[in-house]
Amino acid sequence: MTDINIHTERVDDIPILFGFLKQMGIQDTLDKIVNSHGNHQGLSIGWLTTAWLTYIVSESDHRMVEVETWADKHIQTLSAMIQQPLNVKDFTDDRLADVLQWLSRDNIWEDNIWEEIENHLCQRLISVYDLQNEPKGFPTIRLDSTTASVYHDTENSTFFAYGYSKDHRPDLPQFKVMLSTLDPMGLPIATLVLSGKEADDGLYIPVVIRSRHALGCGGRRSSYLYVGDSKMSALDTRAFIQSGGDYYTLVWCW
Repeated sequence: MTDINIHTERVDDIPILFGFLKQMGIQDTLDKIVNSHGNHQGLSIGWLTTAWLTYIVSESDHRMVEVETWADKHIQTLSAMIQQPLNVKDFTDDRLADVLQWLSRDNIWEDNIWEEIENHLCQRLISVYDLQNEPKGFPTIRLDSTTASVYHDTENSTFFAYGYSKDHRPDLPQFKVMLSTLDPMGLPIATLVLSGKEADDGLYIPVVIRSRHALGCGGRRSSYLYVGDSKMSALDTRAFIQSGGDYYTLVWCW
């Protein structure tokens, strides 16, 4: 009689999260656009990123050092979803660090690789229809920026710098994120990551351009309503939005 080995794993929410990430096209997009090192072996950057994001959301933990232990507990589940044999060493912290290195290299910004990734994901998630008789009102895109303070050396750093701190920590360097989101679900459309010393005023036109590209707004299209705070009130910004056939409204806060 042949012995039967039974291996039991907790599935939890992993298949659901992994399925959503796969449907979003994380793996397809990264493997198509980002070229990893020629000697890279094991899981591709796309599959590794998808699995890592699944871990982050499922465990509410961004630490790299814990991913290998998590993967070891769910190796059969992950193998079934990725549909290729896996080794727990595919998820070591040094391999995850390589993912961060690939996605944070200077040329991923200089060569507009990140914009290509963002556009590809956005156009996969959103369908834009040019209706002849659109209802009253316009699709709404909200624009705003924020800063994040970090404990990091500013020497030779592209992003980390001292600037006006919204966190009330002027003693810490920071980076700035400019974001556009689509109402009503708050879906991110375009993201700019910049030096912490950048002023907000000059970021609105670039993020509007990125938003239009991400939505594939070429030729005839429906107009959009851009919503921003007082820093969007610069004449050049408002003129640029209007000249592209869009509208804007300013939200003033005291």
